[in-house]
Amino acid sequence: MEKTEVLIDPNRRKAQKIFWGIFSIFFVYATIKYNIIEGIDWFLISSYTLNKALAWNALTAVALSYSIGGFAKLGKSWAVELIGTVKYMGQWGFIMAMVHAVLSLRLLTPDLFSEIYSSNLEFNTKGNLLILFGILTLSALIMPGISSLPSVRKNMNDNKFRIYQKLGYLSLVFGLVHISVLGVFEWFNISGWQGFLPPITLIAFITAAIPLVLKLINLNFKK
Repeated sequence: MEKTEVLIDPNRRKAQKIFWGIFSIFFVYATIKYNIIEGIDWFLISSYTLNKALAWNALTAVALSYSIGGFAKLGKSWAVELIGTVKYMGQWGFIMAMVHAVLSLRLLTPDLFSEIYSSNLEFNTKGNLLILFGILTLSALIMPGISSLPSVRKNMNDNKFRIYQKLGYLSLVFGLVHISVLGVFEWFNISGWQGFLPPITLIAFITAAIPLVLKLINLNFKK
């Protein structure tokens, strides 16, 4: 029998290398920050620490899927070369966001996140906002994620596809609020950064803001 060669999109391979390379860096950073410097129990590396890296990687992947397109429109050659990886970045970012959401249901306990609970062990205002904007972020990612699947995309006209993809920008806005609620008060207290490592929420905020800024720049250029 003749062997049938399975062709894999080279852009997918390229996206995989970028995606998992970034995740590896994020996981190492989270391990150093939380388990080594802050002394979080090593038993929690497969849950608490991993979830931090998952959330960071999910938001970064979604941000990259829109940033690459934004830089390509500005004529950046490296972004033009990576434009084929965009759909994969968005899909994997959505998957990571779902995994993060499921894992968070187990981890959002008063022992690990006392700041989002009131004295009677119910979510306080901060906790409710965190949950609300987490749900909104994930919800806004559903249609961009599903519409980019090949089986769905081929049965969808270009106009509807573009509308669904634009929801990704809304997910980034919701994501910015989500991470701001959790860590904004740590961002400006540089002396409180243990090991002089910036909070993950701060780095993620800056990353997620980049495609939104690029969108505004490109809109101004069109005018």
